[in-house]
Amino acid sequence: MDVKTQRALQEELSQRRIELVASIGEAEEYQRLYNKYPALRGAVKEQYLESREKSTKLLGQLRAVESVITKVGFPS
Repeated sequence: MDVKTQRALQEELSQRRIELVASIGEAEEYQRLYNKYPALRGAVKEQYLESREKSTKLLGQLRAVESVITKVGFPS
């Protein structure tokens, strides 16, 4: 595995981690808002569910990149 590919995979991993943390934070904030303001539940429920789905997809992408990194044998 060449150094350029290693760096690119490490960057992918780093980016997915950042996106995952942001997405989880977004979902938590929607949940906090609709728990604090019950009248907003209808307005934010769909956004909350979409952000949870995005988090799940990002976690899968993160795991896939980690798996490739592990398989080719350099540390994440």
